Amino acid sequence: MYVASLHWSLTQFSPATSNISPVNVQERLFGAAVVLFALGILTSLLSSVAAHTTEIRALSARRSSAETQLLKFFMVRKVSRKLGSRIISFMNNANKRYVGITHEDDLPLLKQMPQSLQIKLHAELYMPLMHASDIFSWIVDLDKSLLVRICHVAFKEKTFPPWFDVFVDNTTADGALYSLNGKSTYHQVSNDIFARAHMSTTGQGTRLSAASTKSRLSYEGNDKSALAPGTWICEMALWSEWQHCGMLLSESSLDMATLDAELLREVCTEHNAATSVILKKLAILAVAHVEQAQKDGDKISDLGFGPVIWNQLMYRAQMFRDAELKDILGA
Repeated sequence: MYVASLHWSLTQFSPATSNISPVNVQERLFGAAVVLFALGILTSLLSSVAAHTTEIRALSARRSSAETQLLKFFMVRKVSRKLGSRIISFMNNANKRYVGITHEDDLPLLKQMPQSLQIKLHAELYMPLMHASDIFSWIVDLDKSLLVRICHVAFKEKTFPPWFDVFVDNTTADGALYSLNGKSTYHQVSNDIFARAHMSTTGQGTRLSAASTKSRLSYEGNDKSALAPGTWICEMALWSEWQHCGMLLSESSLDMATLDAELLREVCTEHNAATSVILKKLAILAVAHVEQAQKDGDKISDLGFGPVIWNQLMYRAQMFRDAELKDILGA
């Protein structure tokens, strides 16, 4: 009986026959209803399959056309076979989907939230990054409202595929980077570069310039440093126009948060509080430290100074600010 019922059910969704037929009006009405229901389901299924097939064919045609145009470009512009193969290999890998964390930009609904909720969300997302920073961990107790504003305005996130250069040497940094997830390696490039220490600091609408230096630096080519999740890099880009001293290469799907230097300066300028003055002093001291390291022949890296140096610089910045405040009150 169960096998007969299964066979009859399957025949309603396919062009097959069955020797089971209705014997009264009620069974005939039920059979007609089942046929109509099966017809709707079958039509919807075929339509969905046809639509997906058409979409796949169109995507394949576009990809084939793009590859043909790329090969034609290589031939016309006489690109070497070795370089062309590397580019094609990268493009093929770039078409794959890499699973990383979900970013805010992937969720358009979050943009529709009230700004108050967005500020709270960004504070919860990025305040732990501030605590992990050798610089901003000092500011938490001094001016938390400034950090909340920075979290809301100045952070962006991005996912990089495996074996992708996040940045290369001798290019201008847009801001500091924080590794959220994934593996990456920083390579100190063996190359002569020109380092500039032109500083744009925060303050009351002012821009300070430290003496630009063009000391030719030499770096070891074998230095490699693994960048673990939870690590900051390129923090000097927040205080000066910074040229990368090496290359950061992802070894897996890599999620990075970027603290935009220009947006950070705008937020600190608008904030216009005592903390902004301290950060201005910190910028001056940081650039002076880089210049002195260049004069001493020390190796400069995107990895930064380390917590000891940053703590010393922040302490001196606070001391300078307190001394200026005493002079003003004494006058």
